[in-house]
Amino acid sequence: MPSDTIINDCSNILSIWGDSINWLSRIWVPKMTAMGLKQILHVSKANSFGFKIGEEMEKALNKQVNFSYFITREEAVQFLGENRPLTPSVTDPANEAKR
Repeated sequence: MPSDTIINDCSNILSIWGDSINWLSRIWVPKMTAMGLKQILHVSKANSFGFKIGEEMEKALNKQVNFSYFITREEAVQFLGENRPLTPSVTDPANEAKR
């Protein structure tokens, strides 16, 4: 089952590819939302190219998905873990026997 969340780590980006935001908003995001994408966790350093990409990407997404900013990948992973209930995809027979 595909995830509804991605971590977009731009913490080491050195420059911006001009057409990337346009391509993301016109082609990639519609395909990903059709597959169930609901949230992007964007990682970048403050006042960096990665942060600028995040700002442009958030504008281009036009609220089609939730967009959150983080300074480190670890913060994004922690946020993901704290805000996502863990639901097993396969029933555990041991738990079923207790019911």
